[in-house]
Amino acid sequence: MATRIFVTGTTGFLGGTTLNLLLTAFPDASYSALVRTSEQADALTSAHPAVTPVIGDISSTEIVVPAAAAADIVIDIAGDNDAGIRNILAGLASRPQKGTLIHVSGITCLLDPANLKLGHATPRTFGDVDDMAEILSFGPDREHAALDQFVLRAGDMGVKSVILSSCQILGHGAGYWKQESFGHGYVKTVLGRGKAFTVEQGGNVWSWCSVGDVSSAIGFVLEKVLNGSSDLQFGQDGYYFVQTGEVSFKQQAQAAATKLKELGKLETDTVDELTVAQATEIHPYAGLLWGASCRSRADRLKALGWTPKETDWKILMEEVAAAAV
Repeated sequence: MATRIFVTGTTGFLGGTTLNLLLTAFPDASYSALVRTSEQADALTSAHPAVTPVIGDISSTEIVVPAAAAADIVIDIAGDNDAGIRNILAGLASRPQKGTLIHVSGITCLLDPANLKLGHATPRTFGDVDDMAEILSFGPDREHAALDQFVLRAGDMGVKSVILSSCQILGHGAGYWKQESFGHGYVKTVLGRGKAFTVEQGGNVWSWCSVGDVSSAIGFVLEKVLNGSSDLQFGQDGYYFVQTGEVSFKQQAQAAATKLKELGKLETDTVDELTVAQATEIHPYAGLLWGASCRSRADRLKALGWTPKETDWKILMEEVAAAAV
């Protein structure tokens, strides 16, 4: 019998791109995907006739628990949703042969809300080997932390769980519903303002990875699950960063501005340095969106053999700028 895979978040930027990859890389599996509306279900069926749409909200016990129970593996790319995770785990745990969860999280758990230093680089880069114990002991004031820790306790229910914690995702998506993300939003804000900008001097640094490579990391882990590879760890040891390199926001802003000027969409590629207060007038969460700094290093996944293929952030940022105009 074909392996049954249930995927959430496929209408999103990363989820849609990942579904494309999975269908190509693992064509013998049987797929179902959660969507919220009949319109999204029609779009999914049109793009991927072999995928069975499951219509409903991830927080719906009546919808998600049986969908997860019918799957051998759930790939959750729907973001933080406590009720949704509980539904997925309840379904996987109800199976005679307990299922496996691959959950995609994010590195914003590394942001210390009491010490953000917006517009400046944080000096520390977290690795998922030496810093694992600290990462998994963060309190509930850190984004993702409480839910990540709950996911990694899924072994108490007999379910194997793996977390892939992604950094900033660059590039243009390849999904059937949404192809845009963070970078596109910044470019559109710049176009509306008429000039690029940073928060303070834009020295804040983020780890980054292309959307295609984050998708490939999900496929890499899925292949190890399917093969029963002994080197992939689960539960409390199943936390892996996904990351290619680092880039400052100033560099991203300048690359976007230069590309937009080249395309005739801006008169100048000069980048303004805005105070946090000035940036907040543009967007209420401007400080976090464009001024925070978050740095990770994917030691474990790379040691297992995963290698990112898109290693030039500037090409990806220029791709986003061209797509967003």
